[in-house]
Amino acid sequence: MRRARIKRKTPKRLIEGRNPILEALLAKTVISRIWIASSVVKNKKIRQLLRLASQRQVSVKKTDRKSLDKISQTKLHQGVIAFAPSLPRFSLTQLLEKKKRKEGFCFLLLTEVLDEQNLGAILRTAEATGVTAVIIPKRAKGVTSVVARTAMGAAEYLPVVKENLFSAIKILKKQGAQIVGAEPKSGKILYQMDLRGPVAFVVGGEDRGLTAPIKKACDFLVSIPMRGKVSSLNMSVACAVLLYEKLRQEMVKNGS
Repeated sequence: MRRARIKRKTPKRLIEGRNPILEALLAKTVISRIWIASSVVKNKKIRQLLRLASQRQVSVKKTDRKSLDKISQTKLHQGVIAFAPSLPRFSLTQLLEKKKRKEGFCFLLLTEVLDEQNLGAILRTAEATGVTAVIIPKRAKGVTSVVARTAMGAAEYLPVVKENLFSAIKILKKQGAQIVGAEPKSGKILYQMDLRGPVAFVVGGEDRGLTAPIKKACDFLVSIPMRGKVSSLNMSVACAVLLYEKLRQEMVKNGS
């Protein structure tokens, strides 16, 4: 490993932290190079990371923590940063053409996501529960370094599509999906709904929830039961409850 010199220009995407970079290597993500602090090379996970990088023929260079701090966008790099091209961009139609339709496919549509850590946590849960893709508005930032760091590698496996949400709903309805909106004041309780088969969950933003036009575009509105005094859940927590209830129903259906 050679000692790296910091250049002023940084690549389009930084992957920061030991687990995110390890998952990126396991997912065979294209990585141009990795910079690592000399002080962490003896760490067990770092050694595993270095072995994978060698197998993938990824250039690894030693530097110091101060140099990594200068380019870090998350400030949580753990002594290692990978340089990678931007994630591929594609439309929902292109994604559906590439993927074979499965009986239980599941999409997650976010009408707005302002907090990068919220989106990262959502991606981590969505990937864990087998979501086909997460759809966000075209104006959204997308998968930043902070999002990827919070997602802990999930962004390397789970497609994130920027799409007009009304167009996405229309396309998914044609694919046979039932469109289920999360609405705190809905009359239908989540656990009373049959969520088996193709489903697209629509979850509102942190500040205003679902708009009236989005609610009208949904086939059903469901609420998550709450017995405390707070009026709503964190966005990422609400997504987790929805997705795990669908997963539970699918597992019961299949006898898992």
